Amino acid sequence: MKNQLLKWPIINGWITTLLGILFTTFAIKSMLVPNGFLDGGVTGISLLIHELYHLPLCIIIDVANIPFIIMSSYQVSKKFAIRTFASIVILGICLQFLPLPDITAYWQRNMILVALFGGFFL
Repeated sequence: MKNQLLKWPIINGWITTLLGILFTTFAIKSMLVPNGFLDGGVTGISLLIHELYHLPLCIIIDVANIPFIIMSSYQVSKKFAIRTFASIVILGICLQFLPLPDITAYWQRNMILVALFGGFFL
């Protein structure tokens, strides 16, 4: 018997997108931000601006991704750009409103574990 979700690729795609957003939110809020770790790319630049100027991370990530969403509408497709925009907005909402604890407090600030698990979940 085949998996019923595979018959609806749109639903299957959004489920995996939402799981990715939740993993990213968990890595950023529970591991990277409490320890002052930075990532690469737009997320890293957003984390750096957040650390330096104490602006809300959810807004910085959304604003920093706008040029890439516009570029993707021309380079890939409008459908891809709309889906990416929705994913980034949902990530910002999750970063703002999901209450996640700092789980690295139990590791006595072992930075190797923070880097490994933060990178894995991100």
